Amino acid sequence: MRAEFNMTLTINDEDVEVEVEYGATSYSDGPEIDFISVTLDGEKLNTTPEQDKAILDACFDRVDDDLQGEADAEGDYRYDLSRDYDD
Repeated sequence: MRAEFNMTLTINDEDVEVEVEYGATSYSDGPEIDFISVTLDGEKLNTTPEQDKAILDACFDRVDDDLQGEADAEGDYRYDLSRDYDD
């Protein structure tokens, strides 16, 4: 699963909005974050360890909802396909 969201980070004492893209996989013992990409104005951003922790925390805060959203969309897609097949 891939998801994107925006969040605010403090860089050089200035709050800026960055775009975070991450991937996650759901396992029986919980989700695992596979990768994280952070961009500012379309450019890859090098982050500090403190920022990395904040970004990872934000990913884990939303991963269950994002995984559920993907599962719901897949279910809707399969349902629509089955209805098309029945017609």
